[in-house]
Amino acid sequence: MIQSNEIDPNRSIDIIGYLPMTCSPDEAPAYLEKSMREYPADEVRNMVRDMGQYNSVAPVQQAMEEAMAEVLDSPNPTAQPKRRGRPPKVR
Repeated sequence: MIQSNEIDPNRSIDIIGYLPMTCSPDEAPAYLEKSMREYPADEVRNMVRDMGQYNSVAPVQQAMEEAMAEVLDSPNPTAQPKRRGRPPKVR
């Protein structure tokens, strides 16, 4: 989607994995721990390093400032916020 310009590269995210539908929130930590233990150690280290880079203070601060500017620049800051995400399917 980024390559076809459907999504701005600055707003992209990576999905590391999914929890199974049968995995309850209480079971999620154990499931993730088991998954990470079975994953190659070098890949886990790289993911941790990359997450640290992407979650650094600067991008978070910039995103917060952009969100605040969007609200403050709107004609009616108390109105319903815009919904983000995938638009509804047209049938």
